Amino acid sequence: MSATISIIPDTRRMKKSDKYPVKLRVTFQRVPEYYQTIFDLTKEEWEKLSASRISNELQPIRDKLKEIERSAENAVKDLAPFAFADFEKDFINGNTNFRQRNSKLKLPF
Repeated sequence: MSATISIIPDTRRMKKSDKYPVKLRVTFQRVPEYYQTIFDLTKEEWEKLSASRISNELQPIRDKLKEIERSAENAVKDLAPFAFADFEKDFINGNTNFRQRNSKLKLPF
């Protein structure tokens, strides 16, 4: 069983700028983990991302989000037995496209 990857706006919490954080959702065995990207978008901007023609301001954001999703899927494929701790260590930590946080998962030593 493999983990599934998707990019979503986290509409549970609005920031002071009236934008929502865009997160990478990784689901494995029905357990989701969310990793916050560096992007924040309004609901209208999020809806525009799926259009065929978008503004010059949103084009690089859409391209970067697609790249994040593709590279996350490749990182999941490379992990033979998937584990959130390994995914965080190999893909999230040090990645400039994500806001860095302390790992919630303990690494086995």
